[in-house]
Amino acid sequence: MTTAWVVGGSGLLGSAVRRAIGRRAGWDELRAQPLPWSAPDEEFESAVRERAARLLASAGAGGWAIVWTAGRSVPASSEADAERELERSRIAFSTIAGELRGQPDGALFLASSAGGVYAGSSSPPFTEETEPAPLAPYGRLKLALEDLAAATAADLGAPAVIGRIANLYGPGQDLSKPQGLISHLSLARFTSRTAHLYVPLDTLRDYVHVDDAAETVLDALELARERGGVTTKIVASGLPTTISTLLATMRRVTHGRPRAVLGASPLSARQPLDLRLRSVVWPELDRRGRRGLAEGVASVAGDVLAHVQAGGSSRAHA
Repeated sequence: MTTAWVVGGSGLLGSAVRRAIGRRAGWDELRAQPLPWSAPDEEFESAVRERAARLLASAGAGGWAIVWTAGRSVPASSEADAERELERSRIAFSTIAGELRGQPDGALFLASSAGGVYAGSSSPPFTEETEPAPLAPYGRLKLALEDLAAATAADLGAPAVIGRIANLYGPGQDLSKPQGLISHLSLARFTSRTAHLYVPLDTLRDYVHVDDAAETVLDALELARERGGVTTKIVASGLPTTISTLLATMRRVTHGRPRAVLGASPLSARQPLDLRLRSVVWPELDRRGRRGLAEGVASVAGDVLAHVQAGGSSRAHA
């Protein structure tokens, strides 16, 4: 039995990974309170150490795994916000290394952002062989976290997977964060809110359903334990979609038109027009069936509608 600690387990991907663990034989989740990210350094470090020690004590014959899905930064975050997140992450990874160093049978997964690290890259579709070229503090943060995770894995002598993840969507999106276009279009469909689009309608993105991504996370960890080393893996649907296609799909599955307007923003310069993705690493993991866009959009729209009907149109999902 592999015992996994999902750091950031209340977020969109973290919640999906926890659900996937619950469905998968041979896996168990370390039940732990969220880390106190805003606490003083000593309190935060103590909390990380306590959870790492519990992880080690709980690990069975299948060893332990840490799935790092934490992060509050978004593409619009400032340099200062990104630096604060990086400093706190350094404390966490250093503490984890100190607690788990010399303990065998472990594995680490870090959720990074394909859109963030490839924002300024050339010649799409981008693959794991593409040179990263972030355009914003968010993308530079993700690259720094990738380096931090790889260094920690090397220190621990554990395999690691750096998951460069495409545009995630699915039920449970935090509606308070300025990201998650499909969720915000759904909110604009069922409330008086307006979704503001700051990129042209022919902008290409890769949308991967969060539950599909979560299964790939666990698949990748299982394969990493067999093969060792540090591996970068793009997690994407492989199906580029324009914003206009997304709007048409939303109209079709919800039988109505979301309130959406095109606008201008200085942040548009951080948004490339073409973010097609194609994974060339561990392609066997991409053979798992993935749900189609219409099915996925319908699941998000249904979740947001239920949320609105419950009186929580502006409340973030827990």
